[in-house]
Amino acid sequence: MGKHVQKNIIRLLFIFGLCSFFNLIRKPPLKDWLLIFFMKSYVATILDTLLVKKGYLKSQIIPKC
Repeated sequence: MGKHVQKNIIRLLFIFGLCSFFNLIRKPPLKDWLLIFFMKSYVATILDTLLVKKGYLKSQIIPKC
């Protein structure tokens, strides 16, 4: 996959995340939704770190162009 395609995918996922976050804020139980959003990202970060250290996943470092 070319670098241009990877950058577009990353940008698309970033925009999707921002749109999801703003959609999350509009819902009535704001406190509950934000708590779930941040806890989910915290758990995903911990699991990612553990899986990369164990060798199950390979984390790709994208160089700045």
